[in-house]
Formats: sequence, C-alpha cells, structure tokens
Amino acid sequence: MRRFSGSWLAPVVVMLMGCSGAGAQLPPEKSPGTQNPTAIELIEDLRVLSILNGLSPTREQSSKLAQVATAGREGLIAIDAEVKEKFSTHRERLLAARERLLRGGAAPAATDQLLLNTGGVAQKLRAQKTDALIRELSLRLRTILTAEQAVRIEEELAPTADQPWRGYGQLISGALGERKSGGASRMPSDPGKWLKELRDLRIDSASGDPQEEIRDFEKKLSKGLPTGSPLQQQVAAQARAFAVQVLAMPPDVFARREWELARMSSRQELSARNQQHALDGKTAEVFDPYRWLVEEVLLSPRAALDLRDRAAAR
Repeated sequence: MRRFSGSWLAPVVVMLMGCSGAGAQLPPEKSPGTQNPTAIELIEDLRVLSILNGLSPTREQSSKLAQVATAGREGLIAIDAEVKEKFSTHRERLLAARERLLRGGAAPAATDQLLLNTGGVAQKLRAQKTDALIRELSLRLRTILTAEQAVRIEEELAPTADQPWRGYGQLISGALGERKSGGASRMPSDPGKWLKELRDLRIDSASGDPQEEIRDFEKKLSKGLPTGSPLQQQVAAQARAFAVQVLAMPPDVFARREWELARMSSRQELSARNQQHALDGKTAEVFDPYRWLVEEVLLSPRAALDLRDRAAAR
C-alpha cells in the first residue's frame, strides 16, 4: 500500500505559485487608469517607496528603474508560464486521477510519481531562469545607479535595523501568512547583527564580568576559523582590543558611533572569513547591492508603478 505524508505535494504547489521578489504573492500591477489598490498593495507601496526614498534616485533614474522593473515583471510572468507548461502536458492523466478520487479511490502511483518528477524539473527550471533574470537586471542597474547609491544600499538599507521598510514587509508577511526571505542578496556579514552584539557587550559588561564578555566577543568575531590557527589568534587579539576600546567609550560617544563600530566589526568578520576561504581554496563572499535592489524592490509587482509615480511627483 502506498503511503504519502500529507504534505508530499506542497513543494509542487509552492513551486507552481512562484516565489520571486519581496512582493511575489501580490496581485499583478494595475494600470494607472484603473488603479484601485487593495490595502495590502498600498502597504507594499509604502515598503517600496521607503526603500526608494532612502536611495534617493533622480527623476531620470526613477524612469530608468521603472523600465527595469517592468522588464523584471515580464520576465517573471514568462518564467511562470514556462514552468506551468511543464505540467500542462499531463492534464489528461490528472483528469483521470481526479475522477478516481471523486469515486473514493486514490490517484495512480505512476501519476503521483510523475508529479514529483515534473515538480523537481520545474523547480530547477524556475530557479535557473529566475537567477539568470536577476543577474541580467542587476547588470542594468550598474549603469543607472551611482557608486554612492550602491554604498548607501550596503551601509544603510540592507543591514538589519529598524528601517521603516522592514516593518511594512513584516505586516505584509503576517497578512499573507508567509515569510519573506532575503534570498541570494542576503548580506554575508550584517552590521545590524554586530550593532546588537556591541550593545550587548556594553550592557552585559556593566552588570557582569567584563573580561568574560570580552572573551565571548572574541569567540563571536572569530567564529568559523580553525581553533588555534594563526588567523584565528590574530582575529581574536584584534577583537579583544576592539572590545576594550568599545567598553572604554562614554555613553554619548558610543551612541554617536555605534553604527560606524558595527560596520567595522562586520567588515572584520567578513575579511577574516574570506582570508580563511582563500586558504581553503574557496570563493570569497561578497555582497551585491544591485542584486539586493532587484530582489527587494524591482521584482515587486508594485515597483514600476511606484517608480513612475515617484518620478511624476517630483
């Protein structure tokens, strides 16, 4: 007797629905003439526009970015159609399986296996095509954004903090019952994480043993490096000296410099990890601000409309 867990088909269904971009599950963009956005779409507008306001594109840049966003949505629609076509060839077998289920039976084992096999092929196709699309769009952004804007993405928009756009994204996630992932554009070392670590270092040292907290900070900054290796010892020594300096800062000085210090810690962590990658013959980890903007903004169904409206409002 065949036994399937109740969720064996869930990956196939998720794959068919698609999962690209921060707003992938939102309805398609409406034309301005017939626009009557839902509350969720308006929240997505707030999310997208909050990021754009942080980036501060010019009117000309906004127009060009809108064109990239339109190309992105058209590309995703084409990918979605190609993926779903993989299943269309099995329609007759699916109808036959439905008839059996209507009569209280079970779908043929061959049909279930066919769906699983087709789902695997389709999922791989979607991933490959979507990655190629994102790479293409990211290259186009390099000719649109300035170097200063790319730095702003890496230092202000992408790090995990209390930016307004993250709050809007969480509201959408809660309303749609889904979790939005950072995807391939996730920062290899997040200054937001180190901001919390530095704050904890000061708070815990004030109420406990500073030396123990410094040792704990050393371990975190040198995590993943071979214990006792020259690189691990070097990074640990640098982390120790850095932690001592942070603890010696007056509260007002630390408050003024905390983000700068967090970025320094993040760069140190990534530098040490990439040095170890070089020793191990592995590829260095890098953050691509252009890909981040594509995934977080330009693949949203609302991006092109928001960019055009923003350009017109200025």
